[in-house]
Amino acid sequence: LQQKAVLCSLIAAEKRKAARDPFTTPTKSASKAPVLRDLYAKYSSLCTRDEGILQPLKSTEFRDVVTSLETLGLVQESTVRTTSFLTPTKTPSRLGRNPDERQIVSAVSEKEMIDSLKGVGADLLQRLMCE
Repeated sequence: LQQKAVLCSLIAAEKRKAARDPFTTPTKSASKAPVLRDLYAKYSSLCTRDEGILQPLKSTEFRDVVTSLETLGLVQESTVRTTSFLTPTKTPSRLGRNPDERQIVSAVSEKEMIDSLKGVGADLLQRLMCE
């Protein structure tokens, strides 16, 4: 249930970013892929919204769930570069980056996720996706 809740939160975050005003100028921070830290905040707020029916995971447990979703191929790290063509591009080493700054994207469409929500907790998970 927690894995599905994290995935529903990711899809909701992607949907919200995609629905932003199309007439604004894109910026480096306006990527559709949420940062892991922001995704955790979104997930926590969505879980506590419904009278605490679904208790949010601790941040370390949340990262473990995201890692397991990556292993299953349901989410992946975004490969979008945010550097300007005027600056030299260097591939950042994974060791030097803060893991909470990784951008995560869903490999599952919203329709596929809705179709898979059946059984115990399905209504709760659908509410997570609809914000």
